[in-house]
Amino acid sequence: MPYDTTKTAQMRDMFGLKTIPALMIMKNHEFEKAEPFVISNGREILELDKELKMFPWGTTEKKQAAPVTAFERVWIHGRHGNWWQLGHRNVSELHPNDMYMDEHAVRMRAGLLNVITWVAIMNVFHMKDPELVNVIFGIVSWEFLTSMIFGLTPLAPLGIIATLLSLLLQPAPLWKPAGPKRFAWLIGLTLATTCFILVQFRKDLGDAYRPSVAAVALTCNLATWLEGNAGFCVGCFIYNNFLVPYTGKEECSECKL
Repeated sequence: MPYDTTKTAQMRDMFGLKTIPALMIMKNHEFEKAEPFVISNGREILELDKELKMFPWGTTEKKQAAPVTAFERVWIHGRHGNWWQLGHRNVSELHPNDMYMDEHAVRMRAGLLNVITWVAIMNVFHMKDPELVNVIFGIVSWEFLTSMIFGLTPLAPLGIIATLLSLLLQPAPLWKPAGPKRFAWLIGLTLATTCFILVQFRKDLGDAYRPSVAAVALTCNLATWLEGNAGFCVGCFIYNNFLVPYTGKEECSECKL
C-alpha cells in the first residue's frame, strides 16, 4: 500500500493498530465483512511458530491451550495453576507456562476502584472527614496488596466481585499477561499510600495539603477511568515504554493488542 497518512489512519482505527511495524493477517473470503477475521498478533505468532506447526492460527486471546471453567476462573487449580498464583497458566497456546488474567475482570475491578476514587475526591472537597480516608486506604491497600501477591481471587474483595461480574456479563474471558498488571497495581498502591501520608501530615502541610491530596486522588480517578472505560492501562504503558527499555525485561506485546 503506497504510503498515505489518510490510509494509515484508517487502517490504524479499523484494526486497532498500536505498534509500528505491525503485521496483521486477514482471511480474504471474510475481508468484505464489516468485521473481517483478523489475526492481530501476526508478528508474534510468526516468531514463535516459524515452522507453521500451529497453523491455522487464531488470536492469542481466543485460542486457549485448555478451556477455563467458571469455577476455575474464581479458584485457580489443577492444570491452570494454584489459587495463590497471580494468574491462570495454560490458557495460551503460544505461552502455556505464562500467567494470564481475564481482562474483563481487570477492567470491571478498575470501575469499582473508580467509584472509590470519586468518594475520596468528594471527601477532599466536601465531607473533609479524615477517618473516611483511613477506611478508604484500608480497603484499597488490602485490595492492591492481595491482588499483587495472589491475583484477583480469592483474597482481593473487589477482585472477587469483578470476577463474578465478568462471569455474568462477559462469559468468554479475554486473556492478557498478568505480570504488567502487578506493576500497574504497585503504582496504584503507591498513590494510595501517598494520599494516606498526606492526610496524616495535613496540619504540617498547611495550604498545600488540599491541592496535594486532590492531585493524587484525581490521578487515581483518571487511571481507573481509563482502564475501566477505555481499556487503557497506564501502568502497562509505563511498563512497556519506560521499565522494559531500562531493565532489560521482556516487552509485553500482547498488552498492545
